[in-house]
Amino acid sequence: MLFITNRFPTQSIRTRANRPFDFDLKNNAASNSVFYCEEVAAGQYQELGSTAFLRRLKESDARQVVIYLHGFSNLPTDVFSAAREFQELCDASPARCWWCP
Repeated sequence: MLFITNRFPTQSIRTRANRPFDFDLKNNAASNSVFYCEEVAAGQYQELGSTAFLRRLKESDARQVVIYLHGFSNLPTDVFSAAREFQELCDASPARCWWCP
């Protein structure tokens, strides 16, 4: 799952493509920077950088992209769980989705 976050990483805020990205759960303040990342496995994240992120979207076979905006002060695990649940609901019943062709 691709995602963009402004939550601080435990690593430097300087973008480094393909580095592991770990959320700093002790700091829930919003960063002035955004990070373009991917969830590679449950609880494992990797920073892609904006160029690779946008390339992945462009090269995807998906016809549509859902942008899931969540509220503030959420733990990353809760956000990813909710996004996966939403995706599963869309996959299970595309005829009920108002945005599906």
